[in-house]
Amino acid sequence: MPSTHLAAHERHEPLPGAGSDQRTAPLIELRAATKRFPKTGGGIHTAIQNVNLSVAPGEFVAVVGPTGCGKSTTLSLISGLQPASDWQIRRDGM
Repeated sequence: MPSTHLAAHERHEPLPGAGSDQRTAPLIELRAATKRFPKTGGGIHTAIQNVNLSVAPGEFVAVVGPTGCGKSTTLSLISGLQPASDWQIRRDGM
């Protein structure tokens, strides 16, 4: 099975007033996020597999990649619109 890749995000300086130099818990964190969908004719399609993402407070992140690489699926997991097959997600450091 070909692996699914999301383009790695670049870390930028926090927005002015978005925090201090102290390290804080990530605002959003995915650990080994995987999402599988049933195929129409049977079987399973893995949309994303083992995706790791950490977003700190004040950080600006863009998710980019070619059609079908799992961008919308990843954002659906983060927003809670879709349940994941396997994963751990933290929002607001929880």
